[in-house]
Amino acid sequence: PGGALTLAFIDPEGLDAQFETIRKLSTGRRVDLLILFADAYDVLRNVDMLYMNDPQSKLDETLGPNSNWRDKWQKLGNQKGTNARALFAEIYRDQLVYAFAPDTPPVLTVAPGERFVVETYDASTGRIRADCGVILLTKAVFRQELRS
Repeated sequence: PGGALTLAFIDPEGLDAQFETIRKLSTGRRVDLLILFADAYDVLRNVDMLYMNDPQSKLDETLGPNSNWRDKWQKLGNQKGTNARALFAEIYRDQLVYAFAPDTPPVLTVAPGERFVVETYDASTGRIRADCGVILLTKAVFRQELRS
């Protein structure tokens, strides 16, 4: 029904969920996305061998336009394990957040090293809790949620 909140669970075996498919799925409706990003199974195994020299690679189709992942990858000092996975996860997250609302101004910017505390309402106790929602951030920009 129109205006309903929906959930899309996207579970590709590799980098088979193209960015434009996600955009089309999300455009004009309220949808929560739960996406498996195959960073260890596909990205790390193939980044240098298959994706680096192919401007239309599966990684490019997954990350979407203007991700600049090649520049970020080359600037990354330690291109192993969790460092590499964190880089590609951050690129993908940023692409999903900002590509769907590129002109939305930030409502809050958190500088490197600052703390951002999320307080949640605990329905079982009827109290506001901050102890379970402390997030340490290195960099973040929060944007208003767009609703149609």
